Amino acid sequence: MQKIYAFDMFRFLLALCVVFGHTYIVLFKGSNDPGLCIQNLAVDGFFILSGFLIAMSYFKNVSKSTNIDILVINSIKNKIKRLYPEYLFATVLTLILMCVFFKKPHTVDILFNLVFMGQINNIGGIVSGAWYISVLFWLSILFIGLLYYKRNSAVFCLIPIISLMAFSYCFAIFGGLSLNAFPLVGGFISAGFLKGIMGIGCGITTFFVCQNLKEKFSLQP
Repeated sequence: MQKIYAFDMFRFLLALCVVFGHTYIVLFKGSNDPGLCIQNLAVDGFFILSGFLIAMSYFKNVSKSTNIDILVINSIKNKIKRLYPEYLFATVLTLILMCVFFKKPHTVDILFNLVFMGQINNIGGIVSGAWYISVLFWLSILFIGLLYYKRNSAVFCLIPIISLMAFSYCFAIFGGLSLNAFPLVGGFISAGFLKGIMGIGCGITTFFVCQNLKEKFSLQP
C-alpha cells in the first residue's frame, strides 16, 4: 500500500497528545483529571485511523485475488509485522527492568503479554498501556475477517451495528467514551474493547463513506 505521509504526521500529533496528557497527569495532577482527557481522545484517534487504513487495504486488495483466505492471512501477517517488533522490544526491556528493580511478574502474565493479551480480563500488563496494542491486534483480526468474508454485509450492516452498540453501551454504562482497559463488562471483556470496536468501526465506515462520495462525484485522488 502506498505510503501516505499525512497519516504519519497525524500519528505523530496523536502520539504527542498521549505524551502530553500522561506527563500532565504524572507531574502536575497525580491522578487522571476528567477535565483533561487529551490522551484518551488521542487513543480514539489511533483506533479510528487504524480502521480507516484497514478498510483502505481491504479495498485495494480485494480485487487483486479471488483467494480470500490468502488475503486474510497476509493481512494478519502484515499486522503482526507492524505491531510485534516494537511491542516485543518494549515488553522485554520493561520486564528486565521490573525483574531488577521490582517484583518479577507472574509467569502466566508474561506469556499472555507476549501474545497480545496484556491488561485484558485482569491479566497483568508488563508495559503500561499494553491494553491498546492487545485490543488493536485482536479487533483488527475481527474486522479484517468481517470485511473479507462478509463484504457488503459487513460494510453496510454488521460493522455499523456493532460500532453503534459499543457507542451506546459506553454511554449507558460508563457515562462517556474516554475509557481505558478497565472496568470489565460483565466481568469478561474490558471496556477498552468497546472503545476499540467503536473507533475501528468508525474508521472503516468513514473510509467507505469517503469512497462512495468520491465515486459519486468523480473526485480524483
